[in-house]
Amino acid sequence: MIARGGSALWSKGVARTKLFRRLYAPAGQPPGDLPAAAFSAEARFSLVAYDAERIERWEGAEAQPRFAEAGEPVDGAAGPVLWLNQECVGEPANAERIGAAMGLHTTLISDLMRVGQRPKYEPFEGGLFVVLRALSLGGDGDVHWEQVGVVAHGRRVWTVQEREGDCLSAILKRLEAGRPRIRSSGPDYFAVMVLDGIVDGYFPVLEALGERLEDLEERMLDEGESDVLEELYHAKRDLVTVRRSAAPVLHGLQQLLREGPEFMSETTVPYLRDVVDHLTELVELTESYRELADSLVDIHLSTVSMRTNEVMQLLAVVSTIFIPLTFIAGVYGMNFDRGQPGNLPELGVAYGYVIFWIACGAMVTALLLCFRRLGWLRLPSSW
Repeated sequence: MIARGGSALWSKGVARTKLFRRLYAPAGQPPGDLPAAAFSAEARFSLVAYDAERIERWEGAEAQPRFAEAGEPVDGAAGPVLWLNQECVGEPANAERIGAAMGLHTTLISDLMRVGQRPKYEPFEGGLFVVLRALSLGGDGDVHWEQVGVVAHGRRVWTVQEREGDCLSAILKRLEAGRPRIRSSGPDYFAVMVLDGIVDGYFPVLEALGERLEDLEERMLDEGESDVLEELYHAKRDLVTVRRSAAPVLHGLQQLLREGPEFMSETTVPYLRDVVDHLTELVELTESYRELADSLVDIHLSTVSMRTNEVMQLLAVVSTIFIPLTFIAGVYGMNFDRGQPGNLPELGVAYGYVIFWIACGAMVTALLLCFRRLGWLRLPSSW
């Protein structure tokens, strides 16, 4: 397998977040083949089994076999909900074992393991399969994302995170706190809560981007700063990242609601609809911010053009003043014989030098008064 992505945009010595990065197969490789472990760190597993009365947790090597080998309850018994959380892709054999236990097709397992997969919902008989992205703000102010896969089937839920560092810790805290709704509900409700937690993490990111745009707008309009174009383009890149994360998931979950999710109970569907509402709001806000960023770019370019025109106008005024002076100085600077008729007789006038400067001063004064009346003597606003 080959791990590749778009080229990085460098700004002030710092690499920008890549708009595209994808773990994909060479041409000709059969579809559904899993990526090699060489392109991922060792996977870390944690397993949580819970019901309304109790909760148990296993870490490390013990978690994955327990989850894969656990059978479904019989005789109508509810049984505990099993949640396996996997950090990093790890060995393909682990994914194949878990996916086979949950009845996943090899192409779906491959989608979970391929970092950079387009966010999507995939129809899955008797279960839920969603790939989405968790967003966060880095220390450099850029928007960073990691892929998260959510699979729910029967009494089991499998989440796959791209990197170490649990972005689902809030869900685990709710389980350990004994919240009655999540502890007494089934895996469908738990899966929707995972989606809801990831989607809720989009709002602080989008709020920070909105504040950046408002700050840039204030600097452009109030303070007259012109060196903001680079920051505007960085903000637009981050908005593209947010939209590419939210819009595909929104379309997939809307399709899920239209089809009528068999996997979910009637009490869980309203929570899924709430997640769809949040995603709809996110996509609309993202589009609004993108339009604002485009408007700010247009304003910036218009401002630069206006300031250039102001400078050119000032230079034109100065040139206009010196054109007649240059003409007069050029005419009377010619070396003609004054003894011949018609050859600059004014050169013999007494105080001609003084008269020349008086005439020049009068012309300059007349031109300045004319330009002032026309309003052409304003200095450029950037001065």
